[in-house]
Amino acid sequence: YAEFLNAVAATDSNGLYHASMGSDRRNGGISRTGVAGSFLYTVKPGFAIKPVTYVSFYDALRLANWLHNGRPTGTQDAGTTEDGAYTITATGISDNSIVRNGGATILLPNEHEWYKSAYYAEGAGYFEYPAGTSTLISCASSSGSGNTANCDFQANELTEVGSFVASASPNGTFDQGGNAWEWTEDTILGAGRVLRGGSFIDDPEVLGATERVGFLPINEIASVGIRLIRTVPEPGFLLQLIAGLGFLTALARSREPR
Repeated sequence: YAEFLNAVAATDSNGLYHASMGSDRRNGGISRTGVAGSFLYTVKPGFAIKPVTYVSFYDALRLANWLHNGRPTGTQDAGTTEDGAYTITATGISDNSIVRNGGATILLPNEHEWYKSAYYAEGAGYFEYPAGTSTLISCASSSGSGNTANCDFQANELTEVGSFVASASPNGTFDQGGNAWEWTEDTILGAGRVLRGGSFIDDPEVLGATERVGFLPINEIASVGIRLIRTVPEPGFLLQLIAGLGFLTALARSREPR
């Protein structure tokens, strides 16, 4: 995300940076220096592979557009952040009606895509928790044990992506339960978008398959982040967005290089 900001947010006309990214010592991972027109962004020590949070639904769409467009550098316009995987318009924002474009290569998952990646195991069906189990997940600050996650204030902050090494989903994705809620494309109750997965502050039950939350797409808080998908030939894979440069490939069976 810092790479994204340095490419397109020297002025930051669409507010891709939130001040709490710099001021929150526990959960804000990126600092900003300079003045509008020459802003520079730096990953804070210890945050390089923690989830980026304080991001809105529209920040997520603009990031997807930038990646879809080949990581260009420049102002926030149709060639960088405002078109590509999604066409972002004032009407689309006010109506909460923006949807993915045909041919999109990097985008937010819809709720079905997110859900299947978290809870489904081929040959076994769906589990209740995103660690390949229907037993209530345990909350911890870190753990090498299975069926554990960063939840219920045990760490009281975001943890590094993949810290719960024995608790991947059946599809190899990490942290689809706990750490940070994640935006999906789906609308809910007209004005909201669906969040999935729970966060470091939530009870373990909230990480279960039956839990879904509606959130206003403009909201930016410490416990909500981004997971993107890349459209590739079967089987495809999900990427967990982190505050540092690049991404952690989450679907282990694809074995793609980073």
